Amino acid sequence: MNIADKNKLKHDLTNSIVIINCITKSAESFLNRLSANADENKITQQQMEKFLYSMNSIREQTSKIENYFQSLMND
Repeated sequence: MNIADKNKLKHDLTNSIVIINCITKSAESFLNRLSANADENKITQQQMEKFLYSMNSIREQTSKIENYFQSLMND
């Protein structure tokens, strides 16, 4: 793989990770706003915790993928 291909792949991967992180942060923010009115929305504390855990897990995994690809690109 030549340098131009590596740079494009790195750029595309970074953009994808940024988008995923934005989505998970927006979803988490949305849930936090809903939780302020949890009684009206019938959301349980357990559901909120599971959702927040899922969003954090997605970010952790995308970070691992990003680090893996960065290490490959630096070789």
